[in-house]
Amino acid sequence: MAAKEKELRKEVGQAARMEEAFFKQKSRIQWLKEGDSNTAYFHRMAKVRQSKNHFVRIRYDTGIWVESEEGFAQVAVNYFTNIIGSFNQEVGSYNLSEYDKRITGEQVRSLGSPISRQEVKDVMWSLNPSKAPGLDGYNGSFYRAAWSLVGEECIVAILDFFATGYIP
Repeated sequence: MAAKEKELRKEVGQAARMEEAFFKQKSRIQWLKEGDSNTAYFHRMAKVRQSKNHFVRIRYDTGIWVESEEGFAQVAVNYFTNIIGSFNQEVGSYNLSEYDKRITGEQVRSLGSPISRQEVKDVMWSLNPSKAPGLDGYNGSFYRAAWSLVGEECIVAILDFFATGYIP
């Protein structure tokens, strides 16, 4: 009986740590790694962040408010069309004459150069270890801890993506 109780206590402790890690990543509060626990404040901060990341309405340049997803899309299209201009079918490019930011010749050359294995590793290691996980469900901490197991596969998958446009 004592062994079963010990096992259950261990499972409850592990579940609590996993839940706290989930909410820590979701709220993105850096100071939690210094030792704060799973408090009501912590959960309020997660809700506040979620509400800040949600559009309720957006305003056109004309001052008209839009509250639908289709309207949001149209506001964005209009905004960027005003910045970039319209697409010229004959030339196959946008008219950027009013856009004052330009890239240098060196930047143009580097955009076309192949990505190195070291660049991929540097980017993977630059991921913040305590930020929320990406679409794959893993955060920077995972990649650092498991690099000896997953590093080569990550590098190959990313290089394949840039070569073929497909990630297995």
